[in-house]
Amino acid sequence: MQTTLSLVSSVFLLGTLSLQGVELEDTVIQPEKNNGSFYVSLLGGAAFFPDGKVDVANNPSGAADFDLETGYTVGARLGYDFGRMRVEGELTHTEADISKLDTDTGPVSVGSQFTSDSLMVNVLWDFDVAPFVVSVGGGIGASKVTYDQMANGGFIAVAKSEETLFTGQLIFGASYEVNESTSVGINYRYQMISDLDDNGYVDTAGLGPSDINFDDVEISVFEVFCTMRF
Repeated sequence: MQTTLSLVSSVFLLGTLSLQGVELEDTVIQPEKNNGSFYVSLLGGAAFFPDGKVDVANNPSGAADFDLETGYTVGARLGYDFGRMRVEGELTHTEADISKLDTDTGPVSVGSQFTSDSLMVNVLWDFDVAPFVVSVGGGIGASKVTYDQMANGGFIAVAKSEETLFTGQLIFGASYEVNESTSVGINYRYQMISDLDDNGYVDTAGLGPSDINFDDVEISVFEVFCTMRF
């Protein structure tokens, strides 16, 4: 998490220097006709996750891993193109199913879901690589994260948990200009969401309410987008 935050901080430092007039190489400039324009982007794609980990304090067997299946992301961005760089606000919704808990006593099937609603501020730089524009940047913001209850046959292993958490991301993409006002493209986003701490009722050991901790979440998102300038 610290590595990602350091990289994101570097991105925003470069953005500040650029806005203050520090000279950057000419390759970092978009075509002149895009300078000084607002834009809206609509996006959608697939979200991939490593295994997650949850620790229920009342569970004598300790932390358990769980499988996050391939999910999806949809969202929108509103931004402004300064020519050297772009600044944008981003709102995304991500969902993925959770089908299994891996405990010390073996795997347990559960029907659960992970959801994240993220509000981010991104800074990006665009490089002309005709006929494409390649983009590199990062963002910071917050995500409202929810893990639905994890249960098997009425036995509640993990209670529903929810919290708004700090989020950072790195962005790499490429776009193709269809006409002066419209472009399409693809993005890769590497997003990290802080760990979640909550409290709720669980049936583990019959002890009732328990502290619950989920490790931080790493999401690799591959998305397509359409951008309209005005």
